[in-house]
Amino acid sequence: MSQAANFSVPLIGPVTPTMMATRIDDSFEAMRSSHSGAARPPYAVKGTLWLSDAMPGLDRYFFFDGVNDHLAVTIDTTTGGITYGARTMSDDLDMGGHAIQDAAMVGQRGFLYGLTLSNNAADAANDFDIAPGAAASDDAVPGIISLSAVMTKRMDAAWAPGSGNGGWLDGAAMPASATGHCFLIGKSSDPTAADVIFTASLTPALPNGWDRKRRIMSVLRTDTGVNRIIKQIGNRVLLGGPVSNRAGTGVVTNALVGVTVPVGLQLRPILMNNMSMNPSSSCSIFMSDGDATTAPNAAVQNVNSSGSDCAIIEHLYTNTAGQIRYTVGLGAGTILGNNLNTLGWWDDRGING
Repeated sequence: MSQAANFSVPLIGPVTPTMMATRIDDSFEAMRSSHSGAARPPYAVKGTLWLSDAMPGLDRYFFFDGVNDHLAVTIDTTTGGITYGARTMSDDLDMGGHAIQDAAMVGQRGFLYGLTLSNNAADAANDFDIAPGAAASDDAVPGIISLSAVMTKRMDAAWAPGSGNGGWLDGAAMPASATGHCFLIGKSSDPTAADVIFTASLTPALPNGWDRKRRIMSVLRTDTGVNRIIKQIGNRVLLGGPVSNRAGTGVVTNALVGVTVPVGLQLRPILMNNMSMNPSSSCSIFMSDGDATTAPNAAVQNVNSSGSDCAIIEHLYTNTAGQIRYTVGLGAGTILGNNLNTLGWWDDRGING
């Protein structure tokens, strides 16, 4: 039974135990089945939510306000599709006249989790492993691309689909001293499809059949043609060890100094500056963003008298050539040694746009 003939129990006796049990059972069955039937149950009162099964293949829930029925939810029992009132889940929703509109999927732009890179244990010099994860594509209307398992890509081979195959899109192998931008790619025609490419371009032409992409990291090849060792945690990448970018004992005025980060985009390098001074000497180090139009005027390090100092700097941004602005100002005496090293970088991976 879906609707009770009498949604109540007898209030006036005498009644038999069987009649009492039957009325109670009928009422419980009605509640358990959401009062389902072809029409509103005759005992409905204001606030009753009941299920209409009048239309084959559709379960429709109505709210009774005491006078009229209002369609709340429709469930397609064949496809599982859900419609709220007269609007589907993919439509704009109207909450009491206040529209919640996201036709362009703005809410999922920048979405990313997982997808961190690491050097492959068996061939760290040539292969990178990409951890499982998912990301919104960089299309005007984003789509989600999901990588369900670790994927290994070879930098010493031309790109081919699948784990363990080539990863370099631009030719036979990633060149020495090059930047490789790593993209997760997908297909709008197949939401389950996912692969990874490495390319020198930030706007690559995708392999045939692939039409969605998202840059998830950028990596470096050394001047001897092997992958730089990296350790990525979230958006932070540490190199296998410090890389020297400048060593000297003289003053420097507003120089553009290249640091060891991927090029083509602006990143936040993690820098270590070491300074050693002779007795009765003083020196100040100034740094600023690589695209700054004026010389840096805020000291990031001061060393006085005879001594040495090490400073870690990670609040600056490079220009797209991987450079920062750097000044060494000598107040008195002489410099024993000055070394600028790159420890790694921060990369927002497109989360902010």
